Amino acid sequence: MFARLLALVCLLQFGLSTGRSEPALPADHELVVYLRAGEFRASPSLPSMQHEVNALMQAAGYRVDWRIAGESSGDVEAEALVVVELRGACHAPDASEKIAPLPKDAALASTPVSSGKVLPFSWVNCDNLTRLLGHAAAGPREDFLYGQAIGRLVAHELYHILANQRHHAESGIAKSAFSARDLLAEQFKFERTALASLRVRLAAPLP
Repeated sequence: MFARLLALVCLLQFGLSTGRSEPALPADHELVVYLRAGEFRASPSLPSMQHEVNALMQAAGYRVDWRIAGESSGDVEAEALVVVELRGACHAPDASEKIAPLPKDAALASTPVSSGKVLPFSWVNCDNLTRLLGHAAAGPREDFLYGQAIGRLVAHELYHILANQRHHAESGIAKSAFSARDLLAEQFKFERTALASLRVRLAAPLP
């Protein structure tokens, strides 16, 4: 079974507000994210991806320590360690680049489940992400927006892993399907029930 993000573009409601916002917890629980990024290691989108994940996870009380495959060495000691792999060409497309349509029910990101437990390994399909976004992010901020979009996909999968939760929230980062508008919006966060699930797990053993 897979915790999937389905690229449903036309059938989503875009109202993401769920009432009053939840205060951020002190980010005193360390989460190591080991990133298998290939050529993305040198991408101008990398800082915005990391910034987006850092901000989203800080709201739930986690401090993210990034390790990049091929650059990081030594032993890792942390409360939680997750491996995230970026697959495909992870960069904003050129304005002249022709983009193939996104197949129906194509997965943007996924995390495996074994014996009822969500495993700490996730991947993001950048080719499908590019098909979903098309040229919507084109312009002077395209690298920032593309990184932000990847970061939101990564945060979704971290929710499944850290909360050991296969189900989705009704809105926000933990909902089951994303649109291009979700990924490019100025504000898009975890809603209250997802934050509650993450915070409950802070008192339990992490993966």
